[in-house]
Amino acid sequence: MRVIGPNLVKAELFLIVLAALCLVGAAIALIAQHSEPTSTTAEEREPVSRPLPAGPRTFQP
Repeated sequence: MRVIGPNLVKAELFLIVLAALCLVGAAIALIAQHSEPTSTTAEEREPVSRPLPAGPRTFQP
């Protein structure tokens, strides 16, 4: 069996710490996303947008 050098151990430890930080960041992002208030009142809602009618455009002079 091969002896693992100190550089390989440092690299593996760095990757483990990086993965742990990514997991913590993802968990915080999910918690923050679900804790946002989602209720809106009628005044806060944007008006419904309707598409423009098709056909040639007429310009007023």
